Amino acid sequence: MGYIWLIYFSSMAVAFYYAMTLIYNGNQDLTSGKVMSAFFCVLTAGFMIGHIAPGIAGVAAAQVSMARFFYIVKHDSVIQRRQQDERQVLSEIETFQLQDVHFAYPARPDVPVLRGITLTIRKGQKVAFVGESGSGKSTIMALLERFYDPLEGAVLVNDVDLRKVNIKSYRKQIGYVGQEPVLFATTVRANIMQGCSGATEEDLEAAAHSAQLDFVQKLPDGMDTYVGSGGSQFSGGQKQRIAIARSLLKKPSVLFLDEATSALDRSSEKMIQETIDQLGKSSKHGSMTIVTIAHRSSTVENSDVIYVLENGQVKESGSHKDLAHQGGIYQALAASQGAVLRKASTTSLGQVGRPPHSVYIASMRRKKTKMPVTPALPRPTRFPCRACWASQRSTGVSSSRASSVHWPVELASHCWAPTSWWMPSWR
Repeated sequence: MGYIWLIYFSSMAVAFYYAMTLIYNGNQDLTSGKVMSAFFCVLTAGFMIGHIAPGIAGVAAAQVSMARFFYIVKHDSVIQRRQQDERQVLSEIETFQLQDVHFAYPARPDVPVLRGITLTIRKGQKVAFVGESGSGKSTIMALLERFYDPLEGAVLVNDVDLRKVNIKSYRKQIGYVGQEPVLFATTVRANIMQGCSGATEEDLEAAAHSAQLDFVQKLPDGMDTYVGSGGSQFSGGQKQRIAIARSLLKKPSVLFLDEATSALDRSSEKMIQETIDQLGKSSKHGSMTIVTIAHRSSTVENSDVIYVLENGQVKESGSHKDLAHQGGIYQALAASQGAVLRKASTTSLGQVGRPPHSVYIASMRRKKTKMPVTPALPRPTRFPCRACWASQRSTGVSSSRASSVHWPVELASHCWAPTSWWMPSWR
């Protein structure tokens, strides 16, 4: 800004100096008034000419926008078919099939996401896709919703290529619940009715019952309760159940759950999982197909079929119980989250089959049985637990003397385990 004012005042100084020079040299027709008039005319004209450039840029941007607009009007979408869609109308979804599907996103065509995926989803099944981030889970769901078409292979619905199906009738059969449900700043009733504007009051009550919205009935205003901006008046689990009710209102054949419980705590996740499990058992929704994407193995334990993806390929498939004992990718994933089925131990304390001490203590607490205490022993074993060792270190006892210190009974009661229980990696 300082440079602009420098140029402005410098040009004024040069103009006035030259004008005064002409007057002093005897030019009788030139006066100070004429000099000021000429100066301000040039100044005003310069400012106006300077404002032409932004206008030209606006005209160029308008031309680009209009070119895009006319292109969209003249060229109908391959997927949507807004002008006229004469493709096959779908009344119900019986099966999904992916046959040797290869896919890469248009923004990065050189990076393959799916590499020859082949799988089948039948009516009434609860199917789950698990795997690391970037393995292709969300891409499969995007193809099933037909946001994209595969580069190679085909997606079949009822043994018909999805590209030959009327997209409007197809998506009427699909319900979707995402990781973060979107609730509008209105009432619970209005949010649920967004799923199907022509639904009746009986349909609304049935959807609310299936989604276990009992907490809404206990509110003073019931279904007319204001949810707040983005559903701020409700917890994460309550918002998810409202979103599930909204998806169930149009009575879909397939319900897609895209990380529906990943952003919730354990208690809320358990409530939502119970709601999802009840959908398959309900008489009204007994034939509903549920497709789930999840990172937590606890979310997919009750699924009929679990597909384990890695690098865009199906590496394993089967039920939770089968996969947890195969020793593959799913078992490693479940073990890292503590969901692998543990073998019941009937061996002695010192045998290898005994579970870790922390697992044993947790199981004893769950059974509400009395903890084994042996106060007759005067000292702990040579390898105390981490908590005992840390407490001794905090009191200034050296690690060489830690095994010879007499622990209090309440602190040492869980340290009488044989040394084969302990994993020495912490020492």
